[in-house]
This record gives sequence, structure tokens and C-alpha cells, in this order.
Amino acid sequence: MDPMKFKRLNIKDERSMVKRWISSPLFKQVLMYCSLGALIGYALFYFGQGGGEPVLWSDKAAENIFIGLGFGVFLSTSPCAGGRCS
Repeated sequence: MDPMKFKRLNIKDERSMVKRWISSPLFKQVLMYCSLGALIGYALFYFGQGGGEPVLWSDKAAENIFIGLGFGVFLSTSPCAGGRCS
């Protein structure tokens, strides 16, 4: 008597593409690096102010935060971040 043989089923993920992307490890890594970059950018703005009364928010603070976000996206999605450096 022959043993039973089974075919492997290819079951696709039935969630929407947006839900799959949000739950992916890359999305979580991008969020972590972006938030870390934004925090570092704001810290550089806040502690880099000259003497006098510190300002909590200005155009320069927003600029530093966006630069930090850009660095976070670059560091988390660059080929070297995925171990594909040549």
C-alpha cells in the first residue's frame, strides 16, 4: 500500500496590502528610526540654542525634525541596512 501524498497549498495572505505593509517588520523599523531621528533633531535644536530664554518651537525646530526624519528613512531603507552592501 502506497503512503498518502499531499500537495502543498499556496495560501495567500487575505489581508489588504495596507494592513500587510503596516504589520511588516520594515514598517516598524522605519517608524522606529524616524522617531529616533526626529527626537535627536529636536534635541539638537533645543540644546543648541544660544543663551537667553529657550524657545520650545520655531521654524528651525521643524527643519531639524524633518532632517532627522529624512535620516531615519535613509538609514532604515538603505541597502546597507538590509545587509546588501557590496
